[in-house]
Amino acid sequence: MIYTLTFSPALDLCMWADSLEPGLTNRSQKELINVGGKGINVSVVLNELGFKSTALGFVGGFVGDEIERRLKQMNITADFVHLNENSRINVKLMGTKETEINAKGPTIDSKALNLLFEKLNSLNSGDTLIISGSAPEGAIPKVLEAVADRGVLTVVDTSRKNLLDSLKYRPFFIKPNKQEVEELFNVTCGSLEDISKCADKLINMGAENVAVSLGKDGVLFKNKEAEVFVAAPKGEVINTVGSGDSLVAGFVAGYINKKDFEYAIKLGVACGSATAFSPALATAQRINEALDSMD
Repeated sequence: MIYTLTFSPALDLCMWADSLEPGLTNRSQKELINVGGKGINVSVVLNELGFKSTALGFVGGFVGDEIERRLKQMNITADFVHLNENSRINVKLMGTKETEINAKGPTIDSKALNLLFEKLNSLNSGDTLIISGSAPEGAIPKVLEAVADRGVLTVVDTSRKNLLDSLKYRPFFIKPNKQEVEELFNVTCGSLEDISKCADKLINMGAENVAVSLGKDGVLFKNKEAEVFVAAPKGEVINTVGSGDSLVAGFVAGYINKKDFEYAIKLGVACGSATAFSPALATAQRINEALDSMD
């Protein structure tokens, strides 16, 4: 079974406007409400790829109720810890420039975390746990420690201290982007060779497989045995929200399906690009179209 863990799921209100003028009344031409949160995005794209998953995390209030309702509509299993505060509503402004306003989200106290750990007790060898997004300080290492001796395949898509603290638990797969690795190591990466050196550092620190996203340019994948660069297919970028999560979903699905890293990262890039070319997360049809265009 695949499990995704999102500490702060959300509803994403996406609005398209020709311009955005601070201090004035702005009007959108189109709106769309999506279920958001990085791990939930992974579950949605996995579903399109034919892989069932259980979405773990924390939700609360009427927003949390709507998140659960929408996941049920998509036939995605949710097993959330319920909080008293409302879950987040994020605003994504699309136009000449993409602007995001992400809400802070509800407080996750120790009692709620303990309820999550009780749910994690059911994970065993053969299961995959995908941890995505931000989290309370120290929470991600505690989750990894809780499943460390059970043979669970762990995927970590987070940043900064959360990412660094996870590496000692030897995650199977991590997916920082170029900006994140530059911040981690206080460097400027002007070439693929520079990116490759940063990936080597992450591998030496504990990561088994590293994919560094280069946005529209593609992805550099590396482990101790191989290095693969996959260029992104060409297309009109409509909405990059969820592209990285789609990449994670594609990689996990591809690896589980064929146990082939090159195929897995190619499918990941196709999924990430298909989402970027869509107003919402990628559908199976758009993923297949992107994959075909890469041949």
